[in-house]
Amino acid sequence: MKRWLLLSLLFVVGWGMLFAWPAHHAYAFAPEDAPPAHVLTPPKYDHPTTPERLIGSYVNAINRSDYEKASQYWESPPDPQQLRQRFLNTRSVMAIIRPPIIIQGAAGSSYAYVPTLWLERKNNGHRVAYYACFTARRSNMESQTHPTHWYIYDAEITSAPNAGGWLFFRNACPDAQDIVDQASQYDNRTTPERLIATYFDAINRGQYERAYKSWVKPPVPYDEFVSRFQHIRRIDPLIRVPVWVYKKHGHRYARVHFLQLVTYKSGLTRAYDACFTVRLTPGNQWKIVKVHRKRVANGSGWWLAYRCW
Repeated sequence: MKRWLLLSLLFVVGWGMLFAWPAHHAYAFAPEDAPPAHVLTPPKYDHPTTPERLIGSYVNAINRSDYEKASQYWESPPDPQQLRQRFLNTRSVMAIIRPPIIIQGAAGSSYAYVPTLWLERKNNGHRVAYYACFTARRSNMESQTHPTHWYIYDAEITSAPNAGGWLFFRNACPDAQDIVDQASQYDNRTTPERLIATYFDAINRGQYERAYKSWVKPPVPYDEFVSRFQHIRRIDPLIRVPVWVYKKHGHRYARVHFLQLVTYKSGLTRAYDACFTVRLTPGNQWKIVKVHRKRVANGSGWWLAYRCW
């Protein structure tokens, strides 16, 4: 499992405390039937069924000041009261992940790196950013009726002075990026987060037909769709979690809010604040319904501090 299993043993205690930042007032994505955006305490999100959703659940518990629940997402839970006391001057936290998340197996367990941009807003308005590499673990000894959830096994951090952008790909989980680069392709549409990872993986590999099939109803003819990417070298999404699923007109939808980092063949780079509305289709496959994006000045994760539109 490379060097990261050894590193996890060295860091799990020390960094566990650092990531339990309380938040008494937080912005949050919310399902359609949840309280409106101006309500400061987000609704509960407790779905540690994938590595991505584990981190979303963890940050949600912190933003609800539920330190008992936050501690339970760790394989070796820290003391909730110590977590509460240590970071009382924090107003809110935000987690942004870098997909795709590749899962590997070893010794009866599954492991995954989750590269995360962790943003903290203090009560006095000061903002702090970190690159975090969470290691998530799940036991493979699970039953069909009681599936085993993912837990945070380890976390390593470095400072993120620019709060994300292209530096995120070099400074958070470099081993994870190596694993992604070595993979033949990523194709998984079982969650909204994984749909986004699949869509851009297909585009970056020039597999436009696979990307085109990610739409419920493609917005343009196929040839025009392909032409849109001819000058692009790659597109990297940085997704804010948790991603909320809601019901509307008998269907399940989600809005995925992320930074879209575009690198052109000319070497030019641009950043966009993107919001994809996606829908669950037959066969447990998520597909894209519509896209809204706007160009932003840089790739700072703070662009995602407000609700997806």
